[in-house]
Amino acid sequence: MTEASPPIPEFPTGTLRERDLTDALMQIARSLVVLTDRAGHVVRCNALAAQFLGLPPQQVVGRTVASLLPDDAADAARAFFEHLDRTPPRSSTTIVMRRHDGERRFISWTNVPLEDPTGHTAFVLSSGVDVTVSPATPGEVRFDADLLDLVDDAVTILEPDGRVRSLNAAARRLYGQSDEEVRGQVLDERLRASGDLSPEEARVAVLRHDRWTGTMTYRTPEGDRVTVQSRRVLRRDPSGAPSFVVQVDRDLRRGEDEAREALVERLTEERARLDAVVRGLPMGLLVIDTTTSRVSVTNPSFERLLGHEVQPGATVTRTLSAVTTVDGRPATHVLVEDVLRSPGGVTHAELRVERPDRSILRVTASAAPVHDRLDRIVAIVVTLREATLRAPTPSASLPASSMSTEFFGRRFGRALGTLGHPPLEGRLVALLLLSPTPVSLSNAARTLGATKGALSKVVHDLLARHDLIVTRAPSTREHHLSLPGGTFLRDLHQQRELSLSIATLTYAMLRDNADLDPDVTDRARAFADLRAAHAGALDGLLAEPAEVQRREVGAHLAQNWDAVVPRPDDD
Repeated sequence: MTEASPPIPEFPTGTLRERDLTDALMQIARSLVVLTDRAGHVVRCNALAAQFLGLPPQQVVGRTVASLLPDDAADAARAFFEHLDRTPPRSSTTIVMRRHDGERRFISWTNVPLEDPTGHTAFVLSSGVDVTVSPATPGEVRFDADLLDLVDDAVTILEPDGRVRSLNAAARRLYGQSDEEVRGQVLDERLRASGDLSPEEARVAVLRHDRWTGTMTYRTPEGDRVTVQSRRVLRRDPSGAPSFVVQVDRDLRRGEDEAREALVERLTEERARLDAVVRGLPMGLLVIDTTTSRVSVTNPSFERLLGHEVQPGATVTRTLSAVTTVDGRPATHVLVEDVLRSPGGVTHAELRVERPDRSILRVTASAAPVHDRLDRIVAIVVTLREATLRAPTPSASLPASSMSTEFFGRRFGRALGTLGHPPLEGRLVALLLLSPTPVSLSNAARTLGATKGALSKVVHDLLARHDLIVTRAPSTREHHLSLPGGTFLRDLHQQRELSLSIATLTYAMLRDNADLDPDVTDRARAFADLRAAHAGALDGLLAEPAEVQRREVGAHLAQNWDAVVPRPDDD
């Protein structure tokens, strides 16, 4: 260990008295004590830890924990610090380390994360207890029972034949046995052990390979089944003869409890982040529990549109009592009943909201069902957006040159081309937009100066997206083209999807990166809010014309299913 020491990390020491007290406590501890930062660099250590490594304390400070450990333990140390935020409040592990004189020692480490005032882990305090039992004389074992009692794992000292010499406090609790009850007895037999190997096979494996790790299940005197991860290591005397076995058992139930607690904590954090996203949405949000017909979730934007607070658990009928359709029907008819009846399940509507101050607000609403794994509707998600839109100011931005219908078609085609549409598609849309009646395929090709084959390809693409209606004249069998609803909305749908996608990606990034710089977080959230507002405004703007298009296309296809223009390669 001759590598140069990195810069020493700073540690907030507080007052001199507090630092002196902390140093004194670390030095009088009868274990190896190391304080590290969250990246794994040693900040302070006591004399026992420095002596164990055979280095002056100033050469230990600043080193990473991984650089002080054997290769087989270094990876585990790196993984520990990489996943520090998911580490339980207290964790323990036993690893093999080499003392400065080269002797291998079993050190049981207990790690306790220390949080800063914001609740984030800033440092880790680790206490290492040497659980290696060294023979003082043949047949005798010298160890510190008090230190072993501090270890969370069950540690038992066994004779090579499996008879118990001693066990620590954790083992006594886990097995439900006292020292007097088990001393001199074969622990595996007394606890009716079973596992990956039989107790005898595990004992032979330890004597043959000096170690064994596997799963064992014990039965306590009370009849409880206890499953453990058992690690057994053989110690030999100076002559090489087996001296004793150190058995370290970790209760797997404790690991499950820790994992369950960590999962609950992560789910709680995810729920908090989701709540923050919902509260920050610029459109109103209402989630209805269909099993109870009551409100599950709302956000501030929804309450702002209604003009009053909404309590979770309130009935949907009462919550939407002041909301009606433009023809006077209760809003629940379209937001709940139509969703439950509709095969597609999604509805859009223009609504009127009579607010407590007697003002009337027009809003656009969309409602969609939420299904469980059995495809049952368990909830309905409703979004509301204010329908009032500001008309653009006339003006100076209009082209100064003369805008003939032919020039309009060419410019319209180029404009759609910037969004990835073929220019011919834009020119066809412009032609149909300006035509009082459907246009035949032949006339459209002639007017646009295109071949029927090239135009047929564009027509097929528009049909596939339901952006075009094709009818066939019974007498001439000629195909006629028109726009559903008399309009074209594809570019607006694309802009809406793009803005919504960008907003969703940004919100997800903010959810999963809580440690971003506050200014960056505010900037990114404002960026996402703007895109979400843009998507919401377009959604409200498109709701009614898109529904008109959908109904017209559906009715047309039901009666004209065979009115399909031949593909160019079918000619």
